[in-house]
Amino acid sequence: MIKALIIDDELSTLQVLRILIEKFVPEIGEVTLALGGPEGLEKIRSTAPDLVFLDIEMPELDGIDMMESFRDRG
Repeated sequence: MIKALIIDDELSTLQVLRILIEKFVPEIGEVTLALGGPEGLEKIRSTAPDLVFLDIEMPELDGIDMMESFRDRG
């Protein structure tokens, strides 16, 4: 079972993407949502997802900055 995390600053986008994944990608068994970058970072640490759907343009902490924070981890 694949665990996925969706990070976006728009609730409607989170909900639509979750519905599409649940309907068309049965291999993804668990879908977690995070509203915005700070919550996304916390959920990455707490849920250890296999797959992350990440919005690039978000206030506070955008997707590029989030990815940069993980660059040196290996």
